[in-house]
Amino acid sequence: MTGPILETARLRLRPFARDDVDTLVVHWRNEDVRRWLWDGREVERDEVVDVVEESIASFAAGRAGFWAIERTGRGFAGFTGFRAMPDSTDLELYYGLDRAHWGAGLATEAARAAARWGFDTLGLQTIPIRTDGPNEASVAVMQRLGATYVRTDSEGAFGATIVYVLRRAGLTG
Repeated sequence: MTGPILETARLRLRPFARDDVDTLVVHWRNEDVRRWLWDGREVERDEVVDVVEESIASFAAGRAGFWAIERTGRGFAGFTGFRAMPDSTDLELYYGLDRAHWGAGLATEAARAAARWGFDTLGLQTIPIRTDGPNEASVAVMQRLGATYVRTDSEGAFGATIVYVLRRAGLTG
């Protein structure tokens, strides 16, 4: 396993491993999850393999990737981490939880740990975070992190895309 392991009060974040592919396929195919991450479409296993391989290679090269979120004593809860934005070198922060873990503040806790690592280890000055307009829970996570609203982009599959940016000085908690 390459990449850092991050720990919080309730979570262990470990870099994606090839053994995670089947778990991630199930997670990302869940209707409640894919609605916000895959524009409602059912992700193909090959796509998941590509994301995992990209993450492993990125961490191995000293850059950022994705972590599996493990809830202490309860196993896999979701994922968080970074991926380059389309047509940009900016690293976007992603996060997603299985529905069983919604509403407990875990997305904020995991995203905060990832963002802190991005600021402290990679020297990032800003981190963009985006979500589909109707995803009020994700917007609430962004706000709890201390991110600032930037803009709302044109309509997408599930409405407009809301863009926030997190600055090192703005990170709360």
